[in-house]
Amino acid sequence: AWDASLEREVAVKILNEQYGGDVERIAQFEREAKITASLSHPNIVRVFTVGEDLGRFFIAMELVEGDSLEAEIRRRGAIPEEEILSMAIEVVHGLAAAHEAGLIHRDVKPGNILIDGEGRPRLVDFGLALLTDEADGSQEIWATPYYVPPETLEGQDEDFRSDMYALGASLYHALAGRPPCPDDSLSVDELKIAKREVEPLGQAASHLNRSTVEVVELAMAHAPGDRFENYEVLLDALNL
Repeated sequence: AWDASLEREVAVKILNEQYGGDVERIAQFEREAKITASLSHPNIVRVFTVGEDLGRFFIAMELVEGDSLEAEIRRRGAIPEEEILSMAIEVVHGLAAAHEAGLIHRDVKPGNILIDGEGRPRLVDFGLALLTDEADGSQEIWATPYYVPPETLEGQDEDFRSDMYALGASLYHALAGRPPCPDDSLSVDELKIAKREVEPLGQAASHLNRSTVEVVELAMAHAPGDRFENYEVLLDALNL
C-alpha cells in the first residue's frame, strides 16, 4: 500500500475477520506491536502502525524487497552451512534485541525470516501468533508443526527458549533440506511423539561440522531447560 502522509510504500496485513472479535487478544497484540514499532534493529522488520478501519484490523509495516528463507529452501534445497550460520547469527541478534525489549516471537520459521535486497535476514510478524493461536478453542495447531516447540503442544508457558527451539528447527530444515518432522498433517498427539523422535541432524546431513550439529540440536532440546541458557551463550556457540 501507499502511505500518503510519509510518501512511502508499506506492507499491510489485514486480519481474518474470524479473529477480529477477540478484544483481549487484539489489545495484547497492539501492546506488543507498539513495542516492536519502538525497536530499530537491522534484523527486525519495522512495524509502523496498527489499527482498525472499515471494521477490519490491520498492521502496516516496512516493505522488504526480497524473498524468505522458506522460498530459498524450496528453490535450492539444503543451504550451505557457512551461509546458514552467518544468517543464524544475525537472526539471533534480532531475537535477543526483541527479548530485551520484552517480546517473544511465537512463530519463528523460515517463512518469517525475510532476506532483504542486501542479503540481510529480517524477522517479521512478531506477536502475530497471539491473534490466531487457539482462536477457536480447539486443539488445532496454529503454529507451523515443523517448528512449533514441544511446550506449546503441551499447553505450557512459552518464553524466549520457545523461539530458540523454533529457530533451531528452522536451521535444521535449511541445513538438511528437509524439516525435522516428516509430516505437517500429524495430529497434536502424533506431533508430541514426533518431537521426541526427531532424526539427529548429524544423520540427516552427515556432511555438517560436528560443532554446527551440536548447536542446532541443543537449541532444539525437547525440554526448555536443556537448551542454551540465553541468546548470548547461543551466539558464542555460533561464532566458534
